[in-house]
Amino acid sequence: MILKYLFWYYDKVIPHTICDQLIKKYTSFKDKKGTVKGPDSKVRNSNVVFSNDAELYDMIHPFVDQANLNAGWNFDIDHTESVQFTKYKLKQHYNWHQDGFSEPYPMDHPYENYRGKYRKLSTVISLSDGSKYKGGDFQVDLRDKNAKGEKEIKDVSNVITIKEMRQRGSVLVMPSFIWHKVTPVTKGTRYSLVSWTLGRPWK
Repeated sequence: MILKYLFWYYDKVIPHTICDQLIKKYTSFKDKKGTVKGPDSKVRNSNVVFSNDAELYDMIHPFVDQANLNAGWNFDIDHTESVQFTKYKLKQHYNWHQDGFSEPYPMDHPYENYRGKYRKLSTVISLSDGSKYKGGDFQVDLRDKNAKGEKEIKDVSNVITIKEMRQRGSVLVMPSFIWHKVTPVTKGTRYSLVSWTLGRPWK
């Protein structure tokens, strides 16, 4: 699929006070290690908390809908999964991956709104001030590839570091098939929110 825009970005649109409130709230919950499907479990090292709080959906959906329109994707979307609060501590990271899957969620999925649908748009919200941590850069690769993990990616000429995502309160929306990563954190802690918006099979 050839797209004019691989991602749509909003600069510092979430107030710092809201970022602080969200960090305080979700760090008070017991977190767990983030997981990935498939055999390559080493691709990811982070701690996560999942939430279905209405306040999160109310905050995220306008950005998703506007990006879908402004970027010209016009994907058919109708539901957002549980929102993930992610914490990257020292040396934690998330190597190259796609959020989308090659098959839709099964029709016997326990959540009716997931059944038969694909992840189509991913949203990332930066809750941390980029000056408070080192490393933890958000990167995208402009090519479609089948690489599994960092070792197989030799040509980095198409890798873009989204420096704007180090700005607190910034929001990025992208198709869920875009390859992306979070580099290892070398100092401090990086907090973010991630969501995945679903839709019926591509037409």
